[in-house]
Amino acid sequence: MSLPVSPQGDLTVALARDPYRTLSQTALRVGADAFRGKLLLSDTVFLTGRDMAEQFYTGGFATVSPTGSGKILGFIGGNDTDAETQQTERQRRRALLTDAIAPEKREALIGRVEAGLKALSERAPNEIVLRDEMVRVLTRATLEWAGLTLSEGEAEKVAEDLITRSGHAIPTSLRKVGAAPSQQRLESWAATLIGEIRANTREVTRDGLADQVASYYTAEMLPPDRKEAGTEFLNHLNAITGVATYFTFMAHACATRENGHRDMSERPHSFVQEVRRYYPAVPFVRARTSKDVEIAGATVEAGTRVVLDLYGINHDARLWDHPAMFRPSRFDNLTIDPYALLAQGAGDEVTGNPCPGLDLTTDLMLAFGEWFSGLTYEMPRQNLDLAMSEMPALPKSGVVLQNLRAA
Repeated sequence: MSLPVSPQGDLTVALARDPYRTLSQTALRVGADAFRGKLLLSDTVFLTGRDMAEQFYTGGFATVSPTGSGKILGFIGGNDTDAETQQTERQRRRALLTDAIAPEKREALIGRVEAGLKALSERAPNEIVLRDEMVRVLTRATLEWAGLTLSEGEAEKVAEDLITRSGHAIPTSLRKVGAAPSQQRLESWAATLIGEIRANTREVTRDGLADQVASYYTAEMLPPDRKEAGTEFLNHLNAITGVATYFTFMAHACATRENGHRDMSERPHSFVQEVRRYYPAVPFVRARTSKDVEIAGATVEAGTRVVLDLYGINHDARLWDHPAMFRPSRFDNLTIDPYALLAQGAGDEVTGNPCPGLDLTTDLMLAFGEWFSGLTYEMPRQNLDLAMSEMPALPKSGVVLQNLRAA
C-alpha cells in the first residue's frame, strides 16, 4: 500500500502563501490524513487528523521544535537533517527548562509578570501597541526571574530587539532590514552574558535559570561554548516572551467578538483554551522518522521528513463542532484530548512530548485575562486582520489601545 501524493507536488510555495490552511485543504483533496509531497524539493510525508497526531508524538519520530518567528520560509527550511542524533541532547536541555518552570518555581515568574502588568496600567499610557508592550513586560519579568542583576536599560534593549526581530513594531518594508541586526545583537548580548556569569563578573542568583544555563554540561560532559549556551538562554527567553502572542490574541478576541470580554471574565479557563485552539500561532511541526515506520498502512523509510498539521487539527470538523466559530463555551465541561488540541504540541508526560511550557503559558494567560478584564481603554480604528502568511499570524496592527487605565 502506498500513500496518496499531493497534486501540487512541492508544497513550499503554497505553504509560504498560506501556511495554516494548505495542509488540511490538500488532505481533503486527496481524501486522506497522510499523503506524500515535497517540501523545498525534499520528499516529505504530511499528516493531519487526531490519529496521525498521536502517531507523530508516540511513534519514535525525532521531533524538531519550531523556534523564532517571522516569514514561514525560514521555518520550513530549518535544519532537521541531524534531528535524530540531537534528540538526546535536546531532551536534556528541555529538562532544564522543565525544572526551571516547575510549579513551585513558576509562581515567582507569574508574580513578576503580574507586577509588570499592574505597573503598566498605573502608568496610564495614552497609547500602546499591546503586543509590543507585552514583550517588554515579559522580558523584564523573565530576566529578573532568571536571576539576573540588570544594568540600567538592559531589559529595555533586549525587549526592543525581540520586538524588532519579529517585525510587528516596524513597517513591512523594513522588517528584513531590522531583523538581522537585532538577532545579531541578541546573540552577542547572550554570549557576553554567559561569559560574564562563568567568569563571576555578573551577579546572578545561584541555581536560577541563567546560572543553570551557564553551568550546563552536555551528555558528553562538555560545557557548550558561550555562543551556544547564549543561544540556549535566548531560546528559553523566546519561549516565555512568546506568550505575548497569546496575550495579543486574547485582546483581539475581545475586540472582534461580541461576548469576548464577558467570556474572558466569566469563563476564563475556557476562554484561554479556545484562544489556544482558534488562533493561528504555529501552523505545523516537523520531524524525521528515526526508523522505518508504518503510517496509514504504508511503510515510511527511516530518515523521512514528516510534517504534522497543527492548525488543521485545531480546526478539524471531525473533532470540533463548528470549528470556524470562536466559542469558549465548548470547553466548559470538556475533557481535552491532548491529540486534538495542538497549539503547543501534544502527548503526555510518559512519552515526554508535551510542550514543557504549557502549564506556564496557561497560567500567564489567566493572569493577563484577569488584568485585562480590569482595564478601561479606547480602541482606535486599525487593521485587525491576521497576517496569515507569517508565524505567528498576529493582528497586523499589533492591537493598538489608547487611554489605558485601571478600572
